[in-house]
Amino acid sequence: MKFPPKLLGCLFGLLSCFPLLATAHDPGVSKVTLEVDGGTVLADLLLAAADVERALGVSLRPEGLRKVDEAHLRKILNPLLDYLRRHVAVRQADGSPCALEHEEPQPEDDGIWISLRWSCNAPEGGLLYRNTLFLEINPQALQVGLLLRGDDLSQVLLNRETPELKLTEPPPPRSVLIRQYVFSGTGHIFIGYDHIAFLIALLLWATRLWPVVKIVTGFTVAHSLTLSCAVLGWFRIPGEVIEPLIAATIMYAALENFFSSDIHRRWLTAFLLGLLHGFGFAGVLQAYGLPEDELATALISFNVGVELGQVAIILLAMPLLRGVDWLLTRKAGAVTRRRELVWSLSGVVLLLGVYWLVERLWLT
Repeated sequence: MKFPPKLLGCLFGLLSCFPLLATAHDPGVSKVTLEVDGGTVLADLLLAAADVERALGVSLRPEGLRKVDEAHLRKILNPLLDYLRRHVAVRQADGSPCALEHEEPQPEDDGIWISLRWSCNAPEGGLLYRNTLFLEINPQALQVGLLLRGDDLSQVLLNRETPELKLTEPPPPRSVLIRQYVFSGTGHIFIGYDHIAFLIALLLWATRLWPVVKIVTGFTVAHSLTLSCAVLGWFRIPGEVIEPLIAATIMYAALENFFSSDIHRRWLTAFLLGLLHGFGFAGVLQAYGLPEDELATALISFNVGVELGQVAIILLAMPLLRGVDWLLTRKAGAVTRRRELVWSLSGVVLLLGVYWLVERLWLT
């Protein structure tokens, strides 16, 4: 079988991006519990070791281990505190910063726990909490958690769009919550390269609209069902089990393209395997944190965000595939989908699936 030079160039270009694509998830999620007591603000922060390592360019874990080493943590204490001072702050109404104190950071499995305390001398005009952790390494980075003000407990969800929280005002309206969770869902699908790879693999033989609609609908219905079941607590699968299974679904979708070009039944594959991807989405959503009094709103908003991101990816990918079809087959008089194209792209997806499977089973 002879591969066209243009197709080989495209394939090598994709393979050169392998190191970037190989990171399936990098949410950059930090967790916080905030408590306001007059002019004092307490914050308990939990930071993922991988995010700290990338942000500071350091190592917190001995090679081959996932847990943070206390000796490594002590060595980077000053850079870590300097980083926190630049990216986490409480200010008063006049813009002046509140005085910051901290406790000694502690290793927490594959993360770091640290307690911060701000003392504000003029809290009457209002206090403003600001977080920009990890945005320089991941524009989709989030901070999630809880805010306790007296007897009032509310949700914290800060991101690039809304990095600040007024600590002395009532919780934001529902419209803000909806926007934040839609943004989180869309952001997750854009950086969830494993979900993107799975979806693309399913669509590679599709050249018409109706099969695409059926595949996307099957995937959407399936992951919406299991996402809802997991978030509502009806049925859950641990992350250490579901993540390797998701990698296996990617391998299956890619391998199927070598043996069958029947796109009309691919919706069933999308539905059955999409059930597993829903549990993956649920793990991310639960990591973001869910307000108990707005559980349905948060769930629906996040799912809408996922679907919007999914549609955007398809609207980009399908015209690109048709463009390659035209380049490869226009001289033959009819624009068709070349099996060399499908097999080449499926091979790339298969390699990614194998990498993710090995990574999730043995490297984490």
